Amino acid sequence: MSKSRSAIFLLPAYLLLLYLLACNTAESPRKLTHEDSIRMHLLDSGSHHYVIDSNITYGNEYYPDREEYQRVKNLLEFHTRDTMRVDSTYIATLAMGKDISPAELEAKVSDISEPGGKVMVVDSTQEISFRMSATLEDKATEKDPNFLIELLGGKSDIRTYDEKKNKMVWQWNVTPLKQGNHELILSISQVDETGLGIGSPETRHHSITIFSRQRKGSLGKGIGNFIEKYWQWLIGVIGLPLFIAWFTTRRRNAMQNPHAKTAKKEIKNRKK
Repeated sequence: MSKSRSAIFLLPAYLLLLYLLACNTAESPRKLTHEDSIRMHLLDSGSHHYVIDSNITYGNEYYPDREEYQRVKNLLEFHTRDTMRVDSTYIATLAMGKDISPAELEAKVSDISEPGGKVMVVDSTQEISFRMSATLEDKATEKDPNFLIELLGGKSDIRTYDEKKNKMVWQWNVTPLKQGNHELILSISQVDETGLGIGSPETRHHSITIFSRQRKGSLGKGIGNFIEKYWQWLIGVIGLPLFIAWFTTRRRNAMQNPHAKTAKKEIKNRKK
């Protein structure tokens, strides 16, 4: 009897041991590369477009084991909110740097970027020259636009690379005008000494999809709009019951005191 009980208790332990051995001898997961890291970063950020050069060698003496801190030769990132409200204004930011990691570049513009924004474009394949041009445009026509876009920091879309700060930055105010999914086009070019874009293949065009949803109105504004639109009906709905109540009360009082008017007239006549 004792032997059978021992066998019953040993069987689960034996099965558990086999399971642990199978887990330890299973194939180890592949180590994430820098390309994998940025792809995961983009997926987590809800990104729409990225271009990664997997042939570049990376290195960082401070964070050798953290992929997001691995420096690349050229890096640009564009971020803003992927979901916006109609008639509300948001900031879109494009930042570029050389020999820099994604984390370092994001840190350089974190204080001026849109709160709650996400990385929408990452490109480490486009060479960053001393002067660069960047434009953000609505894919829709001018007659029927989906966005109102305003360049910040001056009228020129050309920026000069600052070696000390190791960055170039563009910013735009973006205001959705319609509800739904709409596209923005980000165009980036190298610029020569005359200020003209060098052109293809240095010019890159990135498509960015923004979901615009209807703006939520406040309670007071909603009531105000309702009154402005239906004020005639409100007068009837509110005024008619008041008039009926007044008329009914007056008639009831008159029926309850049929001699009241006669008495009042007699009193007036006596005074005269």
